[in-house]
Amino acid sequence: MPDAPAADPVAAAEAAVAAAEKAAQEAREKAAELLKKAEAAKAAVGGSAPAPVEEPPDLGQKKKSAPAASAPASKAPAAPVHFDDHDGGGIVTISPNPEGLFGTDQVDEAAGERFTPETAYMRGMRSKAAIAVLLAAVALIAAGVIYLLTESDASARMKWFLSGTSCVMDDKSKGPRVPDTSKGEAPGNLNCLKLYVEQTRMLLEEKWKAEDFRSKHIYGSVTLTYFPQDTRVDVFQTKYAQDGRAWARNDAGLGDMVCAEAYVQTPADKIMTDAIKDKARCERPLVNATADLKENQFIESLPLKNLPIFETDKCTDKSTGWDAGSRTCKVGGTEFDEGAVMTAYTYEYRLVFSREGYEPREFVWRQADWTRAPAGWIMDWSGLDLVPKPETRLKNFALGERDLYCYQVLNDVVYEKIPQANKDLIFKRNGFKTEEEYRAAEQVLRRGEFQPWYEKLAENIKKLDKKACEEGTDPEIPEL
Repeated sequence: MPDAPAADPVAAAEAAVAAAEKAAQEAREKAAELLKKAEAAKAAVGGSAPAPVEEPPDLGQKKKSAPAASAPASKAPAAPVHFDDHDGGGIVTISPNPEGLFGTDQVDEAAGERFTPETAYMRGMRSKAAIAVLLAAVALIAAGVIYLLTESDASARMKWFLSGTSCVMDDKSKGPRVPDTSKGEAPGNLNCLKLYVEQTRMLLEEKWKAEDFRSKHIYGSVTLTYFPQDTRVDVFQTKYAQDGRAWARNDAGLGDMVCAEAYVQTPADKIMTDAIKDKARCERPLVNATADLKENQFIESLPLKNLPIFETDKCTDKSTGWDAGSRTCKVGGTEFDEGAVMTAYTYEYRLVFSREGYEPREFVWRQADWTRAPAGWIMDWSGLDLVPKPETRLKNFALGERDLYCYQVLNDVVYEKIPQANKDLIFKRNGFKTEEEYRAAEQVLRRGEFQPWYEKLAENIKKLDKKACEEGTDPEIPEL
């Protein structure tokens, strides 16, 4: 037997609305007919006496004697009842009646609602609309039930799922699913509801584990090496704060910078623009030993330990806005569950390497630049050599020649007898990492356009006596 066609929910709703409109129209017509009959009865009676009232039948009780004559009514007859037609329906306006034990208390009409024909009409229209919506909802529900009862595959799926014993395990999703009978699949023997609840629980646990892993604090360490070794290293930290909900959704961006209220300019500061002040207001300097180096003091390496890279502020019983009853934190109109991330903090670092006579270098480290290692997070740093300016390179070579010459004069030795450790110290102090680098510069200055300059320098150095060497007098450096 072919399956019955599924009912159309929209058509059913339209039919219900049409039926309601038809019933309302019939009611209005019947009210108009009753109104006409009442008007006709009123005209027929006119001013004649009212018809006698029939006595009720004797039910076996003893009749009482009636009074001989009734006293005429002392009050005027009641005002006639007025009828008003509105939209085809009869509306009866009734005045308030006296109240009280003897019917003498008057009703305060001002305390009641004025029930006008317009008010009745609007209420009637609202009632019709409510009935239409209710009928439409009933029609939709009925259509859904009819679909489940008449469509064999859907009915079977619902029955199997509710029975909880017919699911099969899906190979792709690795989760339970209802078999597709249209493709010839037979019912399984797995509990659908139990597996669905278990799978949902596992998915939530995996989500929470992933969020806990992402919310772990990250700290990094790095050891900076650079040349010259008396270079000043300035480290500035910038902190960003992101709302926990945005962080959980993996929204782009780091959030807002956490800045001081205002930048306090010291007398030592040079003229600063507003942009530089804003940057200084949001950057926190990390003081290190290179800021206090004196002349001829060196640092072979600068370790930076446990720099915060990423941190989170979670909702706990110690958090601001903690509610012990609901075990939640309410911050700024947002409610966070216990253990949820309320704020995520990300840190960036700006490093500036500077030395007089050298080109400065600047680096910016972000979270993605750090690498996870067995001992923690590290920064790949292979060292840095600052590039001297041309005039600095010539001055470094001249001072190196002076130091080598004075060492020979003060110690009465030839160049070949100078200990290598002392040579290396002289080279590094004057901007050369190795003796090979120093000799390479010497070969360049001895030839070509620099040869006159080199020969003049050699003459000036030989003019230094022992006293000048002891005092560290600089030789006269010729102009190029």
